[in-house]
Amino acid sequence: MKFKFNTIGLFTVLQPEMVAFYRDVTGPGTDRAGSDIVGMTLDGMRLILYPRAKF
Repeated sequence: MKFKFNTIGLFTVLQPEMVAFYRDVTGPGTDRAGSDIVGMTLDGMRLILYPRAKF
């Protein structure tokens, strides 16, 4: 059986910078899953960025 990730969540204190980095490097659009949570999808893989202060 092959193991495959479909979602990775990262907690960060530099969320705007992380969003800009991943958006600019990988090119996916962003969507807001809430007021503070930002998600991106690329080739069936989802990256979710959470503000560390909300953890």
